[in-house]
Parts: sequence; structure tokens; C-alpha cells
Amino acid sequence: MIKVLRLIISKLALKHLIVVFLMLIVISEANAQAVNNGILRLQTPSELDEKIVDLSGNWQFFFGKHLSAGEMQKIPTADKEYIETPSAWNYRPPKDKKIPSYGIATYYLKIVLNKCPKNKENNYGFKIGNIITSYKLWVNGKLVGKAGNASSSPSTFKPIYLPQTCFFQSNSDTLDVVLQVSNFADPLYAGVWQKIYFGKSCTIEHLNWLRNSLNFFILSAFILFFFYQFTLSFIQADEKSHRIIAILSLFSFIKLLMDGDVSVFNFLPNLDFTWYYRLWIMAFLIIPIALRLTKNAYPSEVNKWIEKAFYSFYAVMTFFVLFIDIHFVLRHLIIVVFATFVCSLYMFYVLLRAIGKGRKYSIISFISFTVMILFILNDLAFLTYQFTYGYLSHIGIFFYIITQSMTVTLKFASSHKKVIILSNELLDTNKNLETLVAGRTKELNDANKELASLNKQKDFLISTISHDLMGFFNTLITFTKQLSKDTTLSDKQHKTMSKLYQTSNKGYLLLDNILTWAKMQISNEPEQKLIEKLSYIVDENLYLFAEQIDSKGIVTDVKLNDKLTFLCDIGNLNTIVRNLISNAIKFSHDGGKITLTNQLVEDKVQIIIHDEGIGMTYNELATVFDAEKTKKRVGTAGESGSGLGLMIVKELVENNNGKIICTSQINNGTRFIIEFPSSEK
Repeated sequence: MIKVLRLIISKLALKHLIVVFLMLIVISEANAQAVNNGILRLQTPSELDEKIVDLSGNWQFFFGKHLSAGEMQKIPTADKEYIETPSAWNYRPPKDKKIPSYGIATYYLKIVLNKCPKNKENNYGFKIGNIITSYKLWVNGKLVGKAGNASSSPSTFKPIYLPQTCFFQSNSDTLDVVLQVSNFADPLYAGVWQKIYFGKSCTIEHLNWLRNSLNFFILSAFILFFFYQFTLSFIQADEKSHRIIAILSLFSFIKLLMDGDVSVFNFLPNLDFTWYYRLWIMAFLIIPIALRLTKNAYPSEVNKWIEKAFYSFYAVMTFFVLFIDIHFVLRHLIIVVFATFVCSLYMFYVLLRAIGKGRKYSIISFISFTVMILFILNDLAFLTYQFTYGYLSHIGIFFYIITQSMTVTLKFASSHKKVIILSNELLDTNKNLETLVAGRTKELNDANKELASLNKQKDFLISTISHDLMGFFNTLITFTKQLSKDTTLSDKQHKTMSKLYQTSNKGYLLLDNILTWAKMQISNEPEQKLIEKLSYIVDENLYLFAEQIDSKGIVTDVKLNDKLTFLCDIGNLNTIVRNLISNAIKFSHDGGKITLTNQLVEDKVQIIIHDEGIGMTYNELATVFDAEKTKKRVGTAGESGSGLGLMIVKELVENNNGKIICTSQINNGTRFIIEFPSSEK
């Protein structure tokens, strides 16, 4: 079935492709007229009423000056020169002369019409494409159209890309058409570069409407494809083709504004002309983007080294196009054209391999890519010889984008259909299983419901208790801290408030450890800030344990250098310091000493907390950070603990890009060393 569909689609695509090219040939040939030696004679009375006249042929040409029709006519017959139009005057100059691309020139054409009734004005028009790079259009001595400033001086010259229609009235049976062209911007080509059409104003307007409608339709389609595929890239994040097609649509939109009938200068009239060229050359990125789309569809057929080579070349090309002198880029544009041609050949090879291996949608991809390349080749042929219909690559690209979008959509639809089928099969299987184990399933469902209910109650209870306790401790700590520092209280009251403040902080420490551990389980990222006053943080936490320190007669020796700064979450750092000070007090003897210092070792800030307490054995030291393996030890004054503290400390240190080291000897105390990367440059 799939093979039959592939065959039908391929035949239909080829049929439509042939029809398109036949239409182009008919259009180009049906309107062709015999412009010979600067003269066009229209023979039949209704010739202009029936169709538009293609003014391609040999126009009279003069390089170096802007001349009027009379001045062109006065040139001796032997000295008159003619140039094939459209073409670049430096690419195919008259009489094989060598003419530079920069300069000014005059084109002259005499159009001989049928006899017109006297005093009857006829409305005529010209459809003009790109004339490189500015011009003035005169008919019978009247200025009827212009683009840019076609000055003879580079200082006052202004280039522009502006396809347009020019209308005028005349009752004469002879039209002297003069094009005064100036080019000081394009180093490669100059002159009448695209076909010029002539006819009655109504037919020219109709032609202009058709072309602009087509361009606006395709421009709108490119933008719609961009937003549509860009949106789908978020919905189906795993399918990278959506993003690639969105980028391809955006580049195609920019390209059409560069060489279509709707110029970018219509929207950005003050755009620097050099950026017109830069954006136009960037359109060559359409081919490597298409390669990336092909790689995404058929990854095993694309060699990664060849792919990287192409991407590297186009990355260098992008840099040159955006930042290097545009004249240098244009002179070496043939390199980009050649690389694009090689990349296209490689894509044909990849698609043929995919077809040979029977890859899904490979034939459709091959046909759509072939159509796009044929239209691009049409543009390249027009760029070089001007014998084709003109810039049509956007039609081929439009066809390619539509086809690829449909292919990606079909892939998704096919996958979705398979999921539905498998889901239905699974439902049928489940129904059979439910029949076999109906009783057991009911028991399990009831148990699951009861367990889910208990879990919800447990989560709600823990959340409520934690929230209420945290609020309680925050209120208690705030008021007791303020009262403990109130100078109006008596010494006894002041002492009582201080003890109450310290006791509430101990409870807060336990609650904080529990909540900190819970937060770590859901992988909250720390909010790191610059720690500049470590001594203030240590003093605040020592004050929380003042009662325990005094009751054991412990001496605290704090020697901290606040100039040593590092990054850490302040809340995490407080939890780390509180737990390590609490641990040192817990296992210190009466009259013992706790030392807190810091130092810079290479590019690390080390914080050392050392006590002279009971120490640890080798086995205890090996599991000191493992809450499950370590045995809960009782402090020297019978203090108990939860066992979570050091485990939480280790995770918090590592979450802040730090490292913790513990060294200890039995009866010789314990030393904790915390390292954080220094913020000093």
C-alpha cells in the first residue's frame, strides 16, 4: 500500500512540475517581441490590447554619460552600440569591450506604435524589475519613473532595489524610451538586470497585481509557517523538525524580500544598501538548513563529518557576510555558490540512499527537494544569463516547506495512530485481565485508595505542621530577640529572655534541618550571593548556642578574615555553620576549645571548625556523612541528635559548588574543612 501511494505521489508531483515549467515557457515566449538595434515595431492594431510586451532584445547603449533620446539618436550609425537586454553591461558588453561595473550608462529604445487618433491620450505603463542600482526612466523627454538617485557622482548617488510600475500618457505613435542608469554600489553587475514589460496601463496593472498578490501570498505563508512551526516546537519539544522548518521559513521570508517583486525597501526605505546584499547572501543558508532537516529525518544516511564540514563553512561564510567588507564578499561569491552546489549534490546522495533503504517519506522528500533545487537553478541561470523567467526560487522553497511540514505532520499523525491502536489493544488486554483477577483487583484498588488517602492526609499534616511551626518559631525568635536586647529589662529578665531566644533557635535549627532536607529532595537550586562578612554570620550563629557554650565553659576562638569572599546561598551557609557549631559543642569536653578560622588555599576559601572533643574512630569517620549507616552518638553532656545534620551539611556544601573534608582522632578532637571557590579574580 505504501509503495502504491509513493508511486502515485511521485507521478503527481512530476506531472505538476512539468506543467509549471511548460507554463513558464509559454509565458516567456508568448510575450517576446523582436527588439532589434534599439527599435521595437508593433504590427497589429490590437497587439497592446491583447497582451503585455516583453522588451527584451538589443537596446542602443552608451557608457559613461547620461544622454537624452535626441543625443542618442545623433550618434553616428557607425558609432552606435547595442547591448543585449536584460544583461549586465560589464558581463556582456557591446562589441566585446571591457567595461567596469562602476559607472553610468544610457539605454535607448524606440517603440513604434500603430497610428493613434489625434488628440487622444493613451495610457501606457512599464513593469520594471531590478535595475542595478539606480535609474531614471524618460519617455518622449518626460520623467515617468525613478529608483534611488541616479547621479553621475558617487557622492550624491543613492542605490535602491525597487521593482515598480511606471505609468504615463501619450498620443504619439512613437515612444522614445531612455533609461539613465548609475551604479557605484554593486562590484559584480550593473545595468538593466531584469526584464522590462510594456503595455496598456490596465494590463500592466493586472500583471503588477498578479505578481504582488503571489508575493504577498507566499510572504504571508512563510510567516504563518514560521509561527505555526515555532509554536509546535514547544508543544512537541522532542521533534526538532518544527524548529528547523520555522528557521527555514524565516530565511525564506527574508530572501523573498530581497529579490521578489515586493522589496524590503517598501518597508525599510532607509535601509543601508550594503545590508540588502548581506541579507540576500544569507539566503544561501537555506541549503544547509535543509541539510539539517534531512539529517533529522534520516540520521543514519548523513555522515556527521561531512555535515560538520558544511556547517563550519557556512558559519565562516556568515561571519564574513555580516562583518567583512561587502565588496570583498561579493567578489568571492562564487565560492559560496560552489559550496551550495556541492551541498545540494550531497543532499541528493543522502536522499537517494534513503530511498534505496526504503525510508518512510524519502521519495516525497526527494521530489520536493528536486523541485526546490530546479527553481534555485533557474535563479542562478537568470543571474548569469537572464534567459529564464526570473527569480522563482521562492516558489520552489515554498513547495519544499509545505511538503516537509506535511511530512512531519504525517509522521506525528502516524505515531499518534499507532499509540491509539496500542492503547486499544492494551485496553482489551486489561479487560481480559480484569475478568480473570476481578476480585484481587478490587482489593488492590481499595487498598490503593486507602493508601492514597492516607498519603494525602500525611502530606497535608506535615505541610500544615511545618508551616505553622515555622511561623511560630519566626514569631517567637523575633520577639525574644528584641526583648533580649531591650535595655529596660532587669538583668534577670534579660537573662531569661536570652535563654528563651537561644532555646527557640535550637528548635528552629531542628525544624530548619528537616525543611532543608525536604527542599533538597525536590532539587531546589540555591540562590548564591557574595559572602563578604563571614564573621557576622558566625557570630550570629554562636550567639544561638551561648547558653550551651557557657554551661560547658567552652572557649571559642574566632579568627576570620572577611576579605576572603566566595559565593554561597546565605540560608544554606547559616544551616551549614549552625550544624557544625552545634556538632562541635555537642562533642566538646567541659572547658574545651572550639576554633573557627578561614584561609585562602590556591583559589579556594577554606573555613575550618576545629574542636578538642572526643573525636571519632576510623569506622565512625568513614560513615560520618551517611545518616543511614552512622550510629547516633550522644554528646559529652548527654545531648542527643537526629543524625540528619552532617548529611544535610554535605549536600548543601556540594550544591553550592563546595567540598567538605572531615579529619578526626579518638580523644584528639575533630576538624571540619569547608572549601568554596574564591570570588577573587
